[in-house]
Amino acid sequence: MSVREGVLLPGPNIRPAVVQAILLTTSLLLVAGMLGSLAWLTALRVRAEVDPAQADTNDDER
Repeated sequence: MSVREGVLLPGPNIRPAVVQAILLTTSLLLVAGMLGSLAWLTALRVRAEVDPAQADTNDDER
């Protein structure tokens, strides 16, 4: 509890710089988690193998 101007206020006495540091750290952790999951999903993605088109060389069908 903190006292301001003679009034007892409930709640913790946290400075704005501490709150800003907590929010910045949390947002950076979220971004790192999103980038990590993107890299993980990219590594797990099944790549379709590209098959070259086969040219028909049968002259019998003409």
